[in-house]
Amino acid sequence: MGWAGKSTSLWGTPKIKEGNQLELEQQFASLWEKWGPYTTPFGISEKYKEQVKSDLRNTLALAIEEHTETGSLYAKEPSLWEKFSAQLAKIKNVIANIASQVKNPFSAGPIVELPAETPAEVPTETRSLQTEEWSDVGSPTISESQENLDDLLEQADLVTEVSADNGSPQAEEPVLLPKVEELDLIETVEATTTELASEPELVSREDSPLQAEEVAEDGPPPVSAELCQRENGGAARQYRVLIDKVAWMGDKESTSHEWIELKNIWGMPINLSGWQLQDKDRQIKIIFGQEDIISEQGFYFLERSKDYTGALNNSNEALYLFDNQCNVEDEVLANPKWPAGDNSTKEPMKRFDVNYWYSGNAPSAEIFYGSPALAPEPTQEIISNNSNAAASSLAVVFNEIAWAGTKANSADEWIELYNNTASTVDLTGWKIKKDNEDWIIFTTSTIPAAGYYLLERTDDSAVNSTSADQIFTGAMNNSGEKLELYNNSGILIDSIDASSGWPAGQASPNYISMERINSASTTISTNWASNNRIARNGFDADNNAINGTPKAENSVSKEFTNIPSNFAITEDLILTYLGNPYLVEGLMLVSGAKLTIESGVTVKFRHVGAANQNAFLKVENGALEAVGTAAQKITLTSSNAQPQAGDWDGIYLQNSTSTLENIIVRYGGKWHQPSSYEWPAYTYGALYIDGGSAQISNSLIEKSQTFGLWLKNSTTSQIISAEFKENPGTGDRPAAVYIENSSPTIKNSIFQNNEIGILTGNFSAPTIKDNQFIQNTAPIQIASLLGSISGNTFQNNDTDGVLVSSFGFSSQYGEINWEKIAVPYFIGAALSVPSGYTLTIEPGVEIRLKGSGQINVDGNLKAIGTSQNKIIFTGANEVPGAWKYIKFCY
Repeated sequence: MGWAGKSTSLWGTPKIKEGNQLELEQQFASLWEKWGPYTTPFGISEKYKEQVKSDLRNTLALAIEEHTETGSLYAKEPSLWEKFSAQLAKIKNVIANIASQVKNPFSAGPIVELPAETPAEVPTETRSLQTEEWSDVGSPTISESQENLDDLLEQADLVTEVSADNGSPQAEEPVLLPKVEELDLIETVEATTTELASEPELVSREDSPLQAEEVAEDGPPPVSAELCQRENGGAARQYRVLIDKVAWMGDKESTSHEWIELKNIWGMPINLSGWQLQDKDRQIKIIFGQEDIISEQGFYFLERSKDYTGALNNSNEALYLFDNQCNVEDEVLANPKWPAGDNSTKEPMKRFDVNYWYSGNAPSAEIFYGSPALAPEPTQEIISNNSNAAASSLAVVFNEIAWAGTKANSADEWIELYNNTASTVDLTGWKIKKDNEDWIIFTTSTIPAAGYYLLERTDDSAVNSTSADQIFTGAMNNSGEKLELYNNSGILIDSIDASSGWPAGQASPNYISMERINSASTTISTNWASNNRIARNGFDADNNAINGTPKAENSVSKEFTNIPSNFAITEDLILTYLGNPYLVEGLMLVSGAKLTIESGVTVKFRHVGAANQNAFLKVENGALEAVGTAAQKITLTSSNAQPQAGDWDGIYLQNSTSTLENIIVRYGGKWHQPSSYEWPAYTYGALYIDGGSAQISNSLIEKSQTFGLWLKNSTTSQIISAEFKENPGTGDRPAAVYIENSSPTIKNSIFQNNEIGILTGNFSAPTIKDNQFIQNTAPIQIASLLGSISGNTFQNNDTDGVLVSSFGFSSQYGEINWEKIAVPYFIGAALSVPSGYTLTIEPGVEIRLKGSGQINVDGNLKAIGTSQNKIIFTGANEVPGAWKYIKFCY
């Protein structure tokens, strides 16, 4: 059982001179003042490592020599071990302070956050010590102590190999990080303690002067279960655990399949006990427990519903990671958008380094975690684009490539670089290799912080309106190239391997540039897209607008895209997800072309001035293809911060072929009041289809000031599984859907909170089948008994039935057949069967006439029921005198 098992002890009551402790602390403080400025983000530079250790040895040696057997404390003071163990704890705490003040300590190697030590405790018995007893214990020599200190310093790994650039001392004051609360030297002190003590264990004594100093626990005590608060100001620590990946959009199976991944970058296992992870509004509140340990360089996966509750918003959101003292360890903000992640493809947001995020598949090489390079010659670790590509640092990147030239000349190629850093970069001596051969050598020039550098082929006319920073010769192959950017030290900075074909851009006829989506992300093909031909900058040699953005923000990187008033589209165009939402000012006209709107796109409309009251999308003699998905619907709406019905006109499709699937149309259908420049009052409704054909499915049209849909002169249009809500129509046609001279099919749709759900005009023969009508004033009002009404359900409408305003006779239709449906027909006026025409009423039809309701028969009426399916004529209120009569005129 060793010393701890003896009933008596050879140890006496120790006395520690506070003055000696204070003196040693001051000596180490002085050492930090001397050597602190020479520390780098990677530790203490190699050049000064030995001198620092030498000073530490000398200081410790003097302290030990003062307490040797020949010193004044002999036989009255505690042993050398007792003194040394106390001072060793002090040394350890000083080193902890040094480590806490080194910028980016996670770059310095495996320094782990564990507790500072207190002096070793002493046995319980008190008695006078004789000289013989002291000598039995033994004392380490100065050389032994120095060796132990060497071990301590080396195992602490406070000094790591650094680059030559960091080898010289800097005069500037070092940047201080938040103090590291805990520091462990990988159990070095414990091991050293055992060696020096020559005994396996020490037992403390109740009345010992050391009793006030409690033995440090394994880390500071965690805070209570009370939730941490993110205080304003102050940066996150970001040196132990990072929020590494976030699937804020869910996956292709479900938007609720969200997950979050943490990564330990500290270099040693970390117990997350007492740590917290919260989102902005605390829908997500995770408090980690003792069993939650994240291994060295390991990951910690959290899955919604399984590991936590609450959902992440797709915008205006945040994630905060707190340590067990409520310090902000890391955070990521969606302000208003998440920095990465693709809601359309469901690719999660992944960390490139501390400051940058990207979307898409992770590179095959391990991602480096650390500050991004800010100097012209980055020395940080680098990342591979793919398994065969060289690595890059992304300090300066290929940002846009016009490999096909321009409309004026296919030889007018140009390349744009972008500086990702916060400092000007000197490009002197840099070069671009093409297919592994030197191609462009940079002359004396610089690229500003967050700025652009334009290279034009042959002369400065490729981009006629913007001056080139440098001219190059030699063409790019339209079938693809491999391009690599090297700095003047031969370090690969960026690359794009398009050997098998360019991932984006277009040659004839439009000559569209290839733009980088995220300048801080790797150059895999998913990070490139074609210019959207809306956000453009500059002109070519023939003054055509360039389908690119030389020396301007890429169209596919914009947070939103402005579309100016009277924007005309005469060639096929795609409103891409990248660059949305689109803000349309006034009229957007598509003439004789096809406009495609990608899933997930939002288009917002607004009026621009009193003289131009129209704000709508008009497609004439062309096509509109707006096909969203259930998870990524297309939205066309108002741009107002507090939108209201009638903020904009709507979508006007004239003699066009259109497919609208999974779209939302809101706040349209503007009612234009009579004025000096508009007479009479008019509207087109939120969606106006005049001629042609439209296929509308799985879509929502709501909160229009007038019609939700006005369908005119169309015989083959189909409305399937759509919803029409809160669309009041006009005074004389108060309907969500108004059908005029058309025979559409409307089925499996919902009509809710409208005046009239479906209103048909003369000469219309719609098929209205299997729809739901909920809380409308009237579900259906028809001006013709042509067409078919079947399988519909009616719930809580003011009148659960079909209002008939006309039989629909014409020279084309001499015989009308009145079909049985699940609800009554209502007649509220005088209807007539003209001479020479025939009205046939099928068995089981129920007709309810209101106070002024009557039927005048000048022609033929055939109403033949059966005993099981009688034909019923009755009043709407089922009281005597509730309706007039059926009158036969001869």
